[in-house]
Amino acid sequence: MLADRPRSREGGGVIAVMILVTVLAAGIYFIGLDGYPLLDPDEGRYAEISREMLETGDFITPRLNYVKYFEKPPLFYWCVAGAMALFGQSEWVVRMVPALAGLLTVVLIMALGNCLFGRRVGVMAGWVYLTSVIPLILARLPIIDGLFSLLLTATWGTWWCGYRALPGGAKRRWYIAAWALMGLAVMTKGVAAIALTGGIVLGVIALRSDWRALGSLCWISGLLVFAVIVLPWHLAAGFRNPEFFHFYFV
Repeated sequence: MLADRPRSREGGGVIAVMILVTVLAAGIYFIGLDGYPLLDPDEGRYAEISREMLETGDFITPRLNYVKYFEKPPLFYWCVAGAMALFGQSEWVVRMVPALAGLLTVVLIMALGNCLFGRRVGVMAGWVYLTSVIPLILARLPIIDGLFSLLLTATWGTWWCGYRALPGGAKRRWYIAAWALMGLAVMTKGVAAIALTGGIVLGVIALRSDWRALGSLCWISGLLVFAVIVLPWHLAAGFRNPEFFHFYFV
């Protein structure tokens, strides 16, 4: 028992560092969000689309300057419009969604690193992400990529947990969660989520020569969950706007 005390203290120290990294991330990502106007063209574009959704009450057809805008799926717009409905319209509120996505990405990376490789690796991975320039930019600008990065990280992490799990209920749940998260990623930035996730999964399986793993991906139930998340908006947008599918996919 005495020999276990140093390990316990070390584990407690690592947890304290994880909490510290989380607090630092919250400060870095959230403080001063309203200290400067909307700068990047995408900032104003996505903020205005979200504002017009809230104004018109039409959450199916995105509009920019009241003109139909089908460049991207609507999940990010929905999140920003929801924040506006709760907290009002300001630069801070518009930027709150990507800031929260950045914070959750740091926490998720630490949690995945902890589960897969140990607490020290989790802390280091979270710290590296927090101190990287591109994630900082994505977390402080109201653009789609911060939320997209969070959902891709969650998709790949849950898939990897499912891949490593023993056959059974836990493996199935991890895989279905990965399908659901990939659906949310598609609702954020389109089919790029499928291409990137497919590349990661096939790359890992090819490196391990474990092609039988493809058969255990819960294709039927996973695709059903994916379709429930992705299809309703696409079908509704196409039904309301005959030009949608040609513009969106072509």
